[in-house]
This record gives sequence, structure tokens and C-alpha cells, in this order.
Amino acid sequence: MKATLKHMDELPATLQAGDVADYLGLSKAGVYQLSKNADFPAIKIGRRVLVPKEAFIRWIEENTGKQVNVNAERVTPGDANAVEIH
Repeated sequence: MKATLKHMDELPATLQAGDVADYLGLSKAGVYQLSKNADFPAIKIGRRVLVPKEAFIRWIEENTGKQVNVNAERVTPGDANAVEIH
């Protein structure tokens, strides 16, 4: 997984498929498959898949039952208290 950003607040307002793939540890093809799910907050413009950052955070929280720590610098493996995206 690439980690080019240290904080969730450094992310652009709208994420591209490659950004989402990096953060979730998926391939771009996996993100395109995920975008077909009705509950995933994807916006499709032609063949492009864009995901609003705030909707992405809510989706993670709803699907994990954990709060996203937007100020975290690193993911701590096994941390049961927060899902941290970087």
C-alpha cells in the first residue's frame, strides 16, 4: 500500500479510484467492482469513478463500526479503537 499522505485531512475533497485503492489495499479493478455496490459512495462520470472524501469516511465508519481518526499519522495494526486511513 502506498502512503503518500500522512493525514486524512490532506486528502483532496474527491478521491480517484487509485486513491481509494491505495487506502483500502485493493487494486483499481477492486475499487471499480466496489463502486457497483449501491451503498458505496461512488460518483461515475463516464468510466471514471470518483468518491467524495466525507462520504468515503462515513462509508468506512458505517462498514466497520469504528470511527475514522482523521488526524492519525499511521495505522496501528490490531488497534480496536479506530480505523485510521493514511
